[in-house]
Amino acid sequence: MYFFVGTGILIFAIVLCGKIAYKRVEVLFAAAALIMGLTYIMVSPRHLLVTWDDETHYLRSVSLADVFDNTKFNAEGLFYDSQPAAYMYTQGDLTQEEFKAILDNVEYQYEQKRTDNRFGSEVGKEFVAYTPAAIGIIMGKALRLSFFHTFLLSKMVILCTYVLLMYFAIKKLKNGKVLLAVIGLSTTTMFMASSMSYDFWVIGFTTLGYSFFISELQNRDKKLEYRNIIRIEYMLFYLE
Repeated sequence: MYFFVGTGILIFAIVLCGKIAYKRVEVLFAAAALIMGLTYIMVSPRHLLVTWDDETHYLRSVSLADVFDNTKFNAEGLFYDSQPAAYMYTQGDLTQEEFKAILDNVEYQYEQKRTDNRFGSEVGKEFVAYTPAAIGIIMGKALRLSFFHTFLLSKMVILCTYVLLMYFAIKKLKNGKVLLAVIGLSTTTMFMASSMSYDFWVIGFTTLGYSFFISELQNRDKKLEYRNIIRIEYMLFYLE
């Protein structure tokens, strides 16, 4: 259902943006990426072990969020500990009812707001990439959303961050906008940008940094500005 609804909305967006597609490729990209990403988020299983190392990315996102709101819930630990059950469920060694009971317990513990001090809040410079996911978790808690709605919201913030980075990267280019939009909409990249991952941050800022660099090459009559050099170095070497 989500796939067909998403496909229908995507076709409608392409038709709607048809007149400005060549002039504002970044707008068409943003519309397509949001529709694809939200579809991925809604149809993906609501547990860990869905993408590469998502359990580590989730743990670090929660740790970073806990630094700011100073709240560690028991449900977050239970969800992290549900990895073996998720694996057994995907292998057919656990029934749907048994696995659902485990996830229902996570939701129940979250509703009870029981705290858990097992997870530390130590963070390093590499945790900067988990800022969007942490913001989503904090927003979910502030809005009093359920555990799994908070989990989905964190993925949505990740998606919006990736779309914004690619939007400005495409907009910055004078030529090659369509090519970059196609690369940005590749299935694996979009899937990772709609999941608990680190990849969206690296891909987004690397692309944006090179877009600034290529933009300078495309404007040969324009003098190279120091502020653009600083932006390129910052995005390529520090944010990555």
